[in-house]
Amino acid sequence: MNTETSKIADISPELLLRYVEMRRRVDVEAHSIHSLTSMIALLENCGDDTLSVDPVALGKTHQMLNTNILNIWEILEDFISIVRAKLELEPLDKNGNP
Repeated sequence: MNTETSKIADISPELLLRYVEMRRRVDVEAHSIHSLTSMIALLENCGDDTLSVDPVALGKTHQMLNTNILNIWEILEDFISIVRAKLELEPLDKNGNP
């Protein structure tokens, strides 16, 4: 049994279900970010002509990317609060021992 499999075996089914749902939601946001950035990257291949970019379109692109990032942070925070996780880790040493 490899290390990853043994670590997963130690996680409760409830937590694994929460992880799968969180990952599904993050994947939706990440796919959106990837699509937008891929579209922006295509502008590099538009030729040597001057390219006119509508400021409103640029602003909308920013809003979409910003929303995706905020959604990812919210999804991660809903899964496990970073503040609570850090508080739980404070009493442990570098090896994870109390």
